[in-house]
Amino acid sequence: MVALKSALVKPGRTLIAYMLSFSLDVVDGVAARWLNQVSNLGGLLDMLTDRMATLGVLFVLSHIYPSRFLPVFIFFGALDVSSHWARTIESAKKGKHHKSEGEVSERSEQQAKRASRN
Repeated sequence: MVALKSALVKPGRTLIAYMLSFSLDVVDGVAARWLNQVSNLGGLLDMLTDRMATLGVLFVLSHIYPSRFLPVFIFFGALDVSSHWARTIESAKKGKHHKSEGEVSERSEQQAKRASRN
């Protein structure tokens, strides 16, 4: 509740904190890969904290625009969580990290094939 109140009263500070959190998350991910300290647990926790941050932003937005966009925020929250969870589970079945180089290039190849069919 304190975070919500702070976000509604001082949105500028909240935006700065969110952007700082996002930036540090990128640095953390790059450092983990560079130092070869990537693990499935770390990937899962990273995804979990990212989803919680996104849901936090949607929660604040749902309080700013409650009646008009609430269904949209609920939809995007559910879509965000379910799509990232499915991606993580699929990568785990392959025995790979959801952000590994092979996974990214494999996805790019699949997208390129789909685009060339159209």
